Amino acid sequence: MATYVEFIGSGNYTGTNAGIIRDWANRDVSVLSNSVVSRCLNYAADEAYKTLRVPPLEFTRTYVVNGTQEEITTAGSSDLVDIGPSAFQGGGNILTITAPSDMIEVIYIRNADIGNKNVGIVYNEKVDNRTFNDGFTQTKDFHFYTRIGNDFKLHGNFKRGDEVDVHYYRRLPGLNATYSATFNNWVAGVGTLDISGTATTYVNASSPNNTETYFNNRVAANASYWVGDLAPHWLRDENERILLFGALKQVFIYLNDNPEIEKYQALFSGQIEALNKEETARKARGGNVAISFAGTNLI
Repeated sequence: MATYVEFIGSGNYTGTNAGIIRDWANRDVSVLSNSVVSRCLNYAADEAYKTLRVPPLEFTRTYVVNGTQEEITTAGSSDLVDIGPSAFQGGGNILTITAPSDMIEVIYIRNADIGNKNVGIVYNEKVDNRTFNDGFTQTKDFHFYTRIGNDFKLHGNFKRGDEVDVHYYRRLPGLNATYSATFNNWVAGVGTLDISGTATTYVNASSPNNTETYFNNRVAANASYWVGDLAPHWLRDENERILLFGALKQVFIYLNDNPEIEKYQALFSGQIEALNKEETARKARGGNVAISFAGTNLI
């Protein structure tokens, strides 16, 4: 599949260097500048994330409850706070965790390891903010949660050592993201040290210039010495057409060409719908599907 440079173009951005987006749009660099093309490609990815729900976008982030992590706070203390036996169906405590910055949509939240007993509880009940903060409210479960701003607030019995999993659909890294400057990445061969025009790859540990200390000192002296390879990206590598059609839609919005906008909107939406239907059908296979649901107190 196409690399980021192949989408955007390179060199003078004309002729064979124009890139896939300009080639399909039949416009040259005088009409579609490099900045416009790159923005349209990024806008396409942003729009795809709104409705695309497939396994490659799934991710699990685990929060280890220790009462001191910056990303985990509790109600008014560095330790877990018992909110008392008179509130929330006989006590418990509240755990606050910051939602992942790349999150699109929650799939489930689970206390995966309660006190290191390997007993999991899934938070099936989500309540509104007012219900969560009302100590005299009625809830179906003892374990329930809400989201306030950028934080999840979970009610339950939390102890140090608990591991809370947030499984969610996420936005992928940037389309032009490269491997970060780490010694392990250098050893793995996914980047080079380029010092004064000389590209240095890791060979072996026998040379004093192939040590972690040498690498870290060089990068600390000048971060631009590190040239990371283009990192894998599922949309760009496995579903080129989603980005292509989505970017062309944005291009023709920029060019104010309504017929082309409609054409590429249909193609873009069709690709996303096809992938979502494929995943829905895949989930329905391999066994008997059972779905649970809970009604309100009015039922």
